[in-house]
Amino acid sequence: MILIRRIAIIFSIIVIGGLFEFLLWKPEWYYVFISLLEILIISLLFWLSWKKIEIKEACSLIITPFFFLGFSFVFIFFMEGSLLEQLVILTIVFLWWTFIENVFLFFYQPVRYQPYSLENITSYLNLITVFLVSSSLHSFIIFLGFSGALSLLLIFLITLLLVLQMIVINKISIKKNFGLIITLALMIAELFWVTKFLPSSYLVNGLIIAISYYLLTGIIRHWFLESLDKKVLKRYLGISGTLFLLIVLSARWI
Repeated sequence: MILIRRIAIIFSIIVIGGLFEFLLWKPEWYYVFISLLEILIISLLFWLSWKKIEIKEACSLIITPFFFLGFSFVFIFFMEGSLLEQLVILTIVFLWWTFIENVFLFFYQPVRYQPYSLENITSYLNLITVFLVSSSLHSFIIFLGFSGALSLLLIFLITLLLVLQMIVINKISIKKNFGLIITLALMIAELFWVTKFLPSSYLVNGLIIAISYYLLTGIIRHWFLESLDKKVLKRYLGISGTLFLLIVLSARWI
């Protein structure tokens, strides 16, 4: 059975890469390809986690790859240049392999599993997902005239789910901290609305929101885990401040 699951993981990597290539070849079949992609992700992760963890935890495990790969599909739609598209596809497939490999090791080969690897890769993917979601929604607004209010609602709900997933995977009580979780999602949504009026590209807007998400969730996670101190706070503020400065200095302002 382990061999079958290993083959299924390899198959998923090939299929996901193939779906992205088919999207570039037949973009009019977008809805078919993204539906197959999401069905594959949900089915594989439920199958791998069957009788290993509770349903609630399995759903939490699915949240990150569901939005990461789904909005990668949207993001690549607005890219220009075949070389850049292929580079992005390779990066996405590599990140999926890293995630699903850690899931497999966690459930079926715990001796080889490095402690907290799954939590770390999920945290990084969440950060990338926030960038993909926010930049994709901004591009929808700019190029397709998509509703700003609906985009605001989507970024709030997706951020809320990602934060809840972070809470669950770090075994933090949701009930005791639900108000702060809502506040965090609202702050990211408000920032999204503010960046909508900036004279910058959708990529710059996405980076601003992703860095803000990194700063806020990093500080709050350490606060939840009672490990927040001056050193941790300075690290998050220093990294975020440096990245913001680099964006301001290098971005093209319309």
